[in-house]
Amino acid sequence: MTSDQHAAAALETRRAAVVDAAERMVRASGRTKYYEDAFLHQRLDRLAGELIGSIRSHNITSLLEYTSEIAHDRFASGYTLAEIQVVFTRLEEAIWMELCRDLPSDEHAPALALATAALSSAKDALAREYVGLASEVHTPALDLLALVR
Repeated sequence: MTSDQHAAAALETRRAAVVDAAERMVRASGRTKYYEDAFLHQRLDRLAGELIGSIRSHNITSLLEYTSEIAHDRFASGYTLAEIQVVFTRLEEAIWMELCRDLPSDEHAPALALATAALSSAKDALAREYVGLASEVHTPALDLLALVR
């Protein structure tokens, strides 16, 4: 088994624990509307699945496509970019906690490196997509003359 396959298998084995931990951390943060989202667990599970699939296949296209879908959906629902990024960050933290707790150090390093690289690419794509969506929305100009009258 290659290190990539081993990493994907390690993440898949711990997927439920990772998703549960990430969900608890997101809900505990209280800094995002996601903490009251009834579908948070399912969304985190899908994100974890896309991540694992990208590691297993050596191709992050599906993960990035899902990230784009998230950006469009959450932007249309009024979430801020920071609120969305909290979910990605908490998932990454949960992966680190689970893998470091359960795997010997010589085994968790490749899995952590792959998961972190894939999630970093996804967060970057999320930010670019979200900023692109925000730049398309016309916002009214501020009347700065009201400040000097």
